[in-house]
Amino acid sequence: MPLELHANDNARTAQPSLWIFRGPSVGLLVVGVLFFVCLMLVLSRLGVDWIPTIVISALPLAAITIFVQFFVNGRPPSYALDLLALRSLSRQSEALEPVVNRKKDRLKSF
Repeated sequence: MPLELHANDNARTAQPSLWIFRGPSVGLLVVGVLFFVCLMLVLSRLGVDWIPTIVISALPLAAITIFVQFFVNGRPPSYALDLLALRSLSRQSEALEPVVNRKKDRLKSF
């Protein structure tokens, strides 16, 4: 009995998943592990003790994990960039506030 082939699009909908990392954020996990390994190698070559080496090397991986948990999972795809843009715009508007108030004061004097 020969195998039957059925056409489907499962390959397009499949997403990798590991712990809290889903879809494209699995690439961030790979980057975090890469940073961990590189920092471990560099710090061990510099003669740093093992415990501080492990703690320092785990910081980028922990930061990426926190970023994925709070800014990627359950959020729209552009959530982190939108939040960054909103924060930079609010800082710019706070910096420009004295200039705008001076212009308003000048207009009131007319």
